Amino acid sequence: DDFAIMLGQFIGYYIYIRNLQLQKKWTDFNIAIRQILILLPIIICIERAWNSNFFDLDSLFYNPDIPQWLLYLGIISQITFTFRYIYQWMSSEVSKVSHLPLGFWIISVLGAILIITYSIFRLDPVLFFSHIAGIFMYSRNIYFIHINRKK
Repeated sequence: DDFAIMLGQFIGYYIYIRNLQLQKKWTDFNIAIRQILILLPIIICIERAWNSNFFDLDSLFYNPDIPQWLLYLGIISQITFTFRYIYQWMSSEVSKVSHLPLGFWIISVLGAILIITYSIFRLDPVLFFSHIAGIFMYSRNIYFIHINRKK
């Protein structure tokens, strides 16, 4: 269990649903499916709390395999990376159109660099390679935005 990663996934999930609403795609789903999708992460958290030590703060914040400083780095990294969704969400709310502004990609690069640093200390190759690949995509998108602004 890695609290830093779980936190980011939880926040990003609900912002994704809001983007579907802004794109007017959310209502394409049956109302029962929408309710399930909204409740699913909460149900999973309740189930985990009931059947394990998920909400045992010691297991979340005092994992013997993760030093405190590394846990804090992971949390800061994930919050930074997840903030890109919050930034995108706020920007989309202002324009009333779901879009990915330049700031989204810049925050993505910064967050990915922090997560890569975290993954190196955690010896987590999946986290490392997924964010290395992401940096190339985020940088490419920054380049395209820069080129389009010059035109």
